[in-house]
Amino acid sequence: MEALLLLFLVYLSISTGAVVLRVTGHVVASNPRFTLKAGASSLVASIVGYILNGYVPIEIILFGITGFLVYVLYLLITGN
Repeated sequence: MEALLLLFLVYLSISTGAVVLRVTGHVVASNPRFTLKAGASSLVASIVGYILNGYVPIEIILFGITGFLVYVLYLLITGN
């Protein structure tokens, strides 16, 4: 029973990852300016964090990536 549950969770993880990657590809293809802005804002935040702290805090890096993924999931939910 536990093995079936584990296999089911692995299947869900793989299928969810595939959908998120597909939608991410669609977002990048349809909104290249947004992709550039998200990448640039992450880069600027990393540079500022490095200048202020002497290293790049993981929170700054995750904020840029997470913000992009939240936008992708929003588009997935709204059906775009």
